[in-house]
Amino acid sequence: MIDTMSSSEQTYGDPETRRRILDAALELSAELGPSMRLIDVARKAGVSHQGLYLHFGGRNGLLVAMLPHMVETFDLTRRFAQVTEAPNGRAAAARMIDFLSSMNGRLDAIGWVLEEAQHLDEAFGRDWRRKTLGLREVIEDDVIMRLSEEGSLRDVWSIEDATDLVLAVTTLGTWRELTRELGWTPEQYSENVTRVLMNSLIDS
Repeated sequence: MIDTMSSSEQTYGDPETRRRILDAALELSAELGPSMRLIDVARKAGVSHQGLYLHFGGRNGLLVAMLPHMVETFDLTRRFAQVTEAPNGRAAAARMIDFLSSMNGRLDAIGWVLEEAQHLDEAFGRDWRRKTLGLREVIEDDVIMRLSEEGSLRDVWSIEDATDLVLAVTTLGTWRELTRELGWTPEQYSENVTRVLMNSLIDS
């Protein structure tokens, strides 16, 4: 989740120009969703279309680079550390749910762009799935396993199924259905999702 750039990935061109392009891509993806075009990003960043290709090699390279840039821009590493540093499994679960809930609100439209891209570009799809699997591992190891080891996980749940539940309930698709379609406020979403997961997973 937090380690979003592999050691094989490289960067090219002027760092400030690269950052300006990535900032423009984040802003436009939030505004336009999957309809965002590279030419739109280039114009907003004040660079030529060719200049964008020089830095990222095309749409796939830009999307892959957006992942670590999102982590930095939204300060996700620091916020996620609060989960791993929780004093016990119950606190880790509460912090993880709050983290995922609030993150969905920040990344909704951007995530839409990235989700759509995984079906259109095989290489990006592999990278996106690798990072999704990384989030799953963290939920399992730092939350569900801790609850199980401390005797707080309800007996009806296996480690794998409990991890599946957290991922499913906190997915961006669920966020969109509840907030966009059904009218929940972000505060309602966070409170209700926390209540559902904590009551479902943790033995009182």
